[in-house]
Amino acid sequence: MKRPFNETNIKKALENLIAAYGHTDKMQEMQIKDAWKKSMGPYIINHTRSIQYQKGKLTIFMDSSVIRSEMHMVQTTIIEKLNRELRQNLIRQIEFF
Repeated sequence: MKRPFNETNIKKALENLIAAYGHTDKMQEMQIKDAWKKSMGPYIINHTRSIQYQKGKLTIFMDSSVIRSEMHMVQTTIIEKLNRELRQNLIRQIEFF
């Protein structure tokens, strides 16, 4: 007996597997960390201590209050830049600490 043909590309199959195990946010967080490194300059990257993502909210921990203050002023631009790099609208809100 022949198996029924069910074409699923590998990307979709892996996305389904990751979602089934509840790791979607962690995978997206990894993608966002990569986009952050590509989008921000070395100065900002060196002052970034931690990046966390959960359900559309990105939390960035910085070690400089001056940089943190400047990032607050341009957070809309940062969201747009990261979402453009990610090629999807994952980030809806950003907080800097």
